[in-house]
Amino acid sequence: MFFTIIMTKNKLHILFIILLSINGINCLRAQNATSSPYSIFGFGNMETAAHASNSALGNSGVALPSEGYLNSLNPASLSTLDSLSFYFNLQGQGSFNRFSMSGKEQTNFDTNFDILSMGFRITPWWGVSLGLYPFSSVGYEINAGSDILGSNTDYPIVYEGSGGLSRATLSNGIKIRENLSAGVDVSFLWGSSDIVETADYSSLSGITIANTRKWYFNNLYLKYGLQYNTKTAHGNWYAGATWQPKTNIYATFNQTIEQNESATYYDEDQSADDVWLPNIYTFGMARKWNSGWQISADYSFSEWSVLNESNTMTGAFTTPRRLVVVSLIHIRKTNANSSTGCHGRQEHSTPTEILA
Repeated sequence: MFFTIIMTKNKLHILFIILLSINGINCLRAQNATSSPYSIFGFGNMETAAHASNSALGNSGVALPSEGYLNSLNPASLSTLDSLSFYFNLQGQGSFNRFSMSGKEQTNFDTNFDILSMGFRITPWWGVSLGLYPFSSVGYEINAGSDILGSNTDYPIVYEGSGGLSRATLSNGIKIRENLSAGVDVSFLWGSSDIVETADYSSLSGITIANTRKWYFNNLYLKYGLQYNTKTAHGNWYAGATWQPKTNIYATFNQTIEQNESATYYDEDQSADDVWLPNIYTFGMARKWNSGWQISADYSFSEWSVLNESNTMTGAFTTPRRLVVVSLIHIRKTNANSSTGCHGRQEHSTPTEILA
């Protein structure tokens, strides 16, 4: 579920795009970013910073301009912001997941308000935006068991994780020529995650041991972008590209070992190996027709095996990771009430993702 507010010089337009609605408003009480067991690996589930309009396109749109909304996928798009508008975006999302293994099944509904951003054009050739975005989310609980060496007795172990990373971003888009724009995102990345392993020995000795590591991460993170467009008799062609360079993320952690949440055996802050974020390259093409049809295609390539260079992250990571997204959409503009100047648009999209 997404909410977007666009404020212009003399109007307030509110566009509600409902992508998911289950069991009414009562389901929105849980504010979990994720409940996926896969978030145990790496930084957790990697989140998108896509605007609701880009999300409707399968999170594609690196080549698309910021026309009527903030396209946060490519900072170069900000050079096309309307000079008479101030854009404010408050965005939330919801997801429904079902997991099954060995005859057991679990379903989760997670919701969260996750994006707050604003943008405007400073000069005819320069647009900027400020925003708070999610970067990753951790949220899982895995119940397992372990045998006691030399016996047929086992004891339960619970693995839990929570937290995630966020980023505060200043984005700039500059028009170099009439059809060519460049941009850069400067982000401060920070956050923490709690990793807890609880061994229940109550059936053996009446005690429970909890081993907790609280991780802290931070550093600057950059993203560069380019966009090019050309007009034709029936519409426009767009091309775009972004590059997020390989970046080291500083990591530290605090480890505690407690018995029955009362006695602390160990409590110490420690440093850890820096974690490297990989080079991420994204290329996109888009075509808009005057009839309202629009097609967008993105290709992303990343080298996540760099996470194997330190012992900080859980899991073994392979490279390369390739993602192709192709989306087709039809936009029909409507004049709901011409006396008040309100207007809107209806979007019908068909996104397709291919992961290699």
